[in-house]
Amino acid sequence: MTKDELILISAYTGFLLAPDFGEVHEACEKALGRPIFTHELASNEVNEAIREALLPKIKQMVDEAFPVAEEDEEAD
Repeated sequence: MTKDELILISAYTGFLLAPDFGEVHEACEKALGRPIFTHELASNEVNEAIREALLPKIKQMVDEAFPVAEEDEEAD
C-alpha cells in the first residue's frame, strides 16, 4: 500500500493510518475545497462530506486493486 493510499483511507475512514496527521488534514481540505478547522473533523456533517467527496477515489483504488476482466463482465 502506498503512502497516498494510506492518506486517502485515513481521510475516508477517520482512522489515522498514515504517519502524519497534517497530510490527512490537507487531503480532507483538498477534498472539500476549503480550509477545515481541526475541531470540524469531529462533526458528522463534515465527515460525511469528506466521505462523499472521496468515494470516487476509494472506488478507483479498489477497481485498480481488483481489476475485472472484460469477459468476466460479459458473463454477468
